Amino acid sequence: MTATDHAGAVAGRRGARRHRATAPARDGPGQPRGTREAETAAPDVPPGWTTNPSAWSRRLPLVGLALVGFCIAAYLAAYQVGILPSVWEPFFGTGSRTVLTSWVSRALPVPDAALGALAYLCEAAAGLLGGRARWRTHPWLVMLYGAIVGLLGIASVVLAIAQPVAFGAWCTLCLASAAISLTLVGPALEEVLASLQYVNRVSVAGGPAWGAFWGLAEARAPAPSPDRPAHRPPGRPGWWPQVAATALGLWLMAAPAVLGFGGLAAVNAHVVGPLVVACAWSAVWPAARPLRWGYGLLGLWLLVAPWLLSSPPAALANSMVVGALLALLAWRSAPASEGLGGGWLALLHDGLGADAPAAVGEEPRAASRREPA
Repeated sequence: MTATDHAGAVAGRRGARRHRATAPARDGPGQPRGTREAETAAPDVPPGWTTNPSAWSRRLPLVGLALVGFCIAAYLAAYQVGILPSVWEPFFGTGSRTVLTSWVSRALPVPDAALGALAYLCEAAAGLLGGRARWRTHPWLVMLYGAIVGLLGIASVVLAIAQPVAFGAWCTLCLASAAISLTLVGPALEEVLASLQYVNRVSVAGGPAWGAFWGLAEARAPAPSPDRPAHRPPGRPGWWPQVAATALGLWLMAAPAVLGFGGLAAVNAHVVGPLVVACAWSAVWPAARPLRWGYGLLGLWLLVAPWLLSSPPAALANSMVVGALLALLAWRSAPASEGLGGGWLALLHDGLGADAPAAVGEEPRAASRREPA
């Protein structure tokens, strides 16, 4: 080999090394890794989503919250069964004792707080089961987790309404437990939505939907299309109207005591307030954003209720102002289907939605819909 040939071979090897260093790594044939598009197409992230709802970074804090709820419920149950002689109550005097020894606590063979502790424990266990892609590998587990979270959230709202209406008292730790339950609803709905979209995609593709539900079937995740982004930035406010509506719901719960009105007007405020808080606080999370219409309808009810209930002037003014603000906040909020694979409406189409990526080689779809048989 001459000196010229040797120099050429060295240059060729250096060029090959430079090419390997700059070429994108591949997970498989035609699947580049290390780019934003590849991150969207990663198997852990649902198609058309910007984040993975089953990621451990999202689930572990929720498991921690569920364990805090378990500790609170176990502490209250210990008082109900007589292990503890008293219960901590920093704000409402004997309110906690009144609520925890009410007829509701004696209606079942076990204290209601003990049932709450068991539910929180099941919730924490369900949150720990499954891997990073359980929205796809274990949809049944995601649905079970969502059902536990949903039932616990409903029970918390009912008990929050019953405290002032049925018992005439408030319990601080009971309200704290309800707040934890409601905080878990939004993230759970995100996982449920991703799993439902996945099962729907399998069904639309002609695969076994029940097999996908039980984790026995796999659907090919569409790769991103280079001529269409995976999501669009939202154009209207998202989370802050929900936080404002939550504050209005909390104010409704306190208004009868602060403004000094009672009767049916007080009952109405004590019933509507927790319902507003439940809808608004859950709607902070994008997948639960449709719940904003729940507090919007409650706002419209507040505009009518004072006239039907013959409310005193203070209650009437309060109801009108709060109702108008709730209706305005619900109307002004963004729908938040961006970055969620098309949101809940995608279930009526192909599970992807207009803002989700099309498969490689497919023509971009403005709005994917089922073709009539």
